[in-house]
Amino acid sequence: MADKPMKIPGTDHPISIEANPSRVVVEVGGKIIADTSNALTLREASYPAVQYIPRRDVDMAALVRSEYTT
Repeated sequence: MADKPMKIPGTDHPISIEANPSRVVVEVGGKIIADTSNALTLREASYPAVQYIPRRDVDMAALVRSEYTT
């Protein structure tokens, strides 16, 4: 698989990170995996916004490490 070219932030590829003023709750199969008021929202160009949640607000025991990276 070929590597994707790295995008550089700029006027043609804007990137912003800001505090999310809302509470973010992640629920899977009826179990709450994360609950925070400290999420950060990453916006990159036309991609959908992504929430970054502090580990301290995540039930890390409910997660399984994978080989996938980004």
